[in-house]
Amino acid sequence: MLDETAIWTRPQSVAFPKVWRRFKGLREINGTVPSFWIQDIPENERENVVNFMTDGFCKEETLCKSLGLLNDPESVETLRKAWRLVLLDNVGLACYMENLDPNGKPILAAANCTHIKKCDEEEVNITITGSKVQQIFATLNVLMDEKNAFEFLETDFLLSALGLYVLPQFRGQDSDGVSVVVFVGYV
Repeated sequence: MLDETAIWTRPQSVAFPKVWRRFKGLREINGTVPSFWIQDIPENERENVVNFMTDGFCKEETLCKSLGLLNDPESVETLRKAWRLVLLDNVGLACYMENLDPNGKPILAAANCTHIKKCDEEEVNITITGSKVQQIFATLNVLMDEKNAFEFLETDFLLSALGLYVLPQFRGQDSDGVSVVVFVGYV
């Protein structure tokens, strides 16, 4: 099944960064129904996304929160390195809200650090240091070992993710769930 020389690259025929979907929110924010779009995370936004994930995902994600990951600087730095690495695949997704201030930047509402995983490689090719993040990756490895997705889908590459975070004030802004499907890796 695995071609040892195979390397996945984003097809040149797919624009980068590409806007995958636009939608109107369901609830008003400051008297206006906001407009959102989902797009690839451009290179100049990567560090912003890493900070966004650190501030939100590390604080709220169930395993991170229950283990107190933010109290383990080594674990936090490991996750930051991992996010920087996976974003290099150019398949990470961000959801932005249009800024009502015409001079303002779009507002980052959500990020999904999706990346390409090869069947014979670790989730991320970095040294995992920090006791809290080691526990998290050990838990994830147990879950992944339960069912080999590569064999089940008969493929050498999968779109995987290393964290999805949506700011609380933007949760539930899409009625049909299509954004969620797009956002979780419909590329």
